[in-house]
Formats: sequence, structure tokens, C-alpha cells
Amino acid sequence: MNQEILVHRDVGGDRPAMAFVHGFTGRVEETWGCFAELIARVDDLRDWNILSVGYETSLRPGVPFWSRNPDLTALSAQLGGRLAGGILAHYPRIALFGHSMGGLIIQRALLDRPVLAGRMSHLALFGTPSDGLAKAGPFGFWTRQARDMGDSSSFIRKLRADRDRLFADPPFAFRAIAGASDDFVPAASSLKPFAERFRLHVSGNHLDIVRPTDDHHDSLVFVKNFLLGIHEDRPFGTAADWLCTRERFERIIERDLPHADRLGGERLVELALALEEMRGLDEARALLERITPDCAEQFAVLGGRCKRAWLLGGRTADHAAAERHYGRALQIARNDTDHARIHYAAINLAFLRAIRRQEVDSKVAELARLAESHARLDGRTDGWRQATMGEARLYLGERQGAIGAFADALTFFKPGDVRSVASMVQQAHHVIACLGGRDREELADELDRVVERHGHTC
Repeated sequence: MNQEILVHRDVGGDRPAMAFVHGFTGRVEETWGCFAELIARVDDLRDWNILSVGYETSLRPGVPFWSRNPDLTALSAQLGGRLAGGILAHYPRIALFGHSMGGLIIQRALLDRPVLAGRMSHLALFGTPSDGLAKAGPFGFWTRQARDMGDSSSFIRKLRADRDRLFADPPFAFRAIAGASDDFVPAASSLKPFAERFRLHVSGNHLDIVRPTDDHHDSLVFVKNFLLGIHEDRPFGTAADWLCTRERFERIIERDLPHADRLGGERLVELALALEEMRGLDEARALLERITPDCAEQFAVLGGRCKRAWLLGGRTADHAAAERHYGRALQIARNDTDHARIHYAAINLAFLRAIRRQEVDSKVAELARLAESHARLDGRTDGWRQATMGEARLYLGERQGAIGAFADALTFFKPGDVRSVASMVQQAHHVIACLGGRDREELADELDRVVERHGHTC
């Protein structure tokens, strides 16, 4: 249960406090890593109390379990109560640092209790989806917390409508911060709801931005300077790696988009992925559909875009298009004896059929056997090969073998690789949900325990 207050340093209730609030599926003792320990070493901040604030949230997607997770309105009320009359009420000034969903909770708490803004000294939101996520990203269907993060949810709509009352000109120091390589929360959601003068970039992905490894970590330096009122000549956190990534995508688009009709193979795939990152899924898909694919990878990438559109929108035409493109990718890959692309296309075809029909029929089993056999022949050693084997074994009823393969896959994904882990876990839980048998919930629990043991949280 993540409902406690963790006190890192107590110098007395008459002194200001900085409090760190974790995000979706985070933990009060883990999400921020050694941030509190490192910031406590700053001599000029020795008079600050340092705390972490926790609440109940979990990755487990079983409906009964999820139903116990409070929604974001309830969590905001809980935080507001702690600030107004609870354990945080006696600090004269408070600096809040919110990660991911924690930043949404903070915003709503301050908007609902305007008097609290007078006690706020600083607020920084790290990787917070302030404008929501498309269907709450990879976790879209499972929990009221995830649904509240959806870009069309009532929670986000109300936040948009109310935000400027406080955040157009806040009476405290404020910054919204995006990670340079954050694949989980787009910068458009974390930064654009706020004026340009409040926006910053720092190096790192969705988790790295709040897990400093040394005193030179971008976010740690920012927090130190932020609390001390130090303003550098240059805007903090221009994040060279973020700029390089954006510039690379922009160069690809500038170089190749005018001549897209003459591209093919990996060059076209590269352009499509750059468009998806910079301009959105629809434009990337439109490009791929306009140009006749000429290789298995191109068909597979197009299939993936259509599958994603189907999972987000549920349109039958998107499902049919995904099956068609993955089917063509499989045909080309088999002609070329390309084991990696065979198992990739086959397992996605099995997924599309099983989830649409909500059963594992003989065709799904056939595709699963094909995927597993070619995954064994694939000479690469990476997480996706193992994930294919895990999913195939789910379809084939080899449930413990599936858990073992997923555990192997997780060893290849870094703890901060939220997008890859979320994609694998989401797909696996969809499959588990359509399996027969009374042990489905136990299997879901076991998969989540494996994920947690490997240190993957969001």
C-alpha cells in the first residue's frame, strides 16, 4: 500500500518542506530513487524538511484489484486534506515536486483548495500528462486512474477548463518539465498547457528524469537552483539529447518527405516513425498507406500503426487493415526465410485474431506455434524474441513456460524503458483476459509480480 508519508529529513515543523509525489504505479520509497538523499547534501538547503508522499496505485490490470484504486479526484482530495489539515498542514511553506500522474493530483488539489496556493513556495511537474494521454497510453482500459489520464476524460477536461485560474500566473515558482527521451508522456502533453516561460527540458526518459545518479544530474541541479532562486544565463535543461533527437527527426522529415513516393524499405520506415513522433500516428499511417510497401518490415510497421489505432479506437476497419498488413509481412518474410520478421508478424496476427474473437481457436494456436518455432531460430538475443515466445506459450496453454519467457524478456529491457515493457505487458494481459480457466487472475498476478521483481514501474 502506497499511502504513507516517508520522512527523509525532519528539521522541525516551523521550517519549510519539500515533498516528492510519485506517479502511476510508483512507490513512495522507490520512484524518486536517491533524489532526497542527494538534495539533502546541499548545505544551503539544510533548513528544509524533506518528505515523499505516497498513495494507492498499482499496475495490476485485473478488474477486482483495480476497482480498489481511488480515482484522481479522490487522490487530489486526499492530498489537499493532507496539506490543509493533515500531516503536511504545519509546514509554513511547501515546495511540491510531482512525477507523472502525481503532477495531475497536485494541480487538482491546488485548484480545488485555492487557499493552499498561498503556502506554496515552488511547484515542478516532471513528465506530467497535463493535457492527458491518448486513451491513457498503454494502460488505457484497466483502471479508473488510467482512464482519468485519458485526453478526453472528464478529469482532464475539467483540469483544462480550470487550470488558468491558477497556472496562468501562479503565486509560486513554477515549472513544467519534459524528459528529452520520454516515450511515455509526450512533451505536447507535459509542456504545452503552460506558458513558454514555465517550460523546461531535461535529459532522460520518463523514469530517469526523477532518478539522479550523481550531483550533476539535470533534474537534481534544476531542483537545487530552483529552490535557491538561482537563474542561469541560459535556459536550464535545454537537454542536448532532446534537441538532437528532435533535430534528427526534423532532418529526416525535411530530407525525405518531399520525395516520399520514391522511398522504400528502411528509409520509408524511418520517415514514418519520425512523422509519428513529431506529427502523430495518423500522418505516419497515411504516409505508409499511400506508398506501396516493398518489404516485410514496411508492412509490419504499417500493421503496427493500424493495430495501435484499433486498440485506441476500436474501429473494425483498423483491425482488418492490421491483419492485412501483418499477413503480407508474414508472406514476404517466409519467402525470405527471415525468422525475426516471421515470428513478429505471426504473433501479432495471433493476437489480433484472439482478442477480436475473445478465444484461442485452432488458427490462433497454429500462428502461435509458427511464431514460437521461428523465435527459436532467430539468432538475435533481445527482449522481443523472448516476449514472442512468452505470448505464444500463453496461446498454447503452457502458462508457466510463458511466465518464464516473459521474465527472460524483462532482463533485456532497462528499468526506464517504460514503452517497451508497457507494450509487452499490455499485450500479455489482453491475451490472459481471453484465456479460459479459473487461474486467469492468478496468472495475471504472477506476471505482475515478475514485472515488479525486475524493477519496472511507471
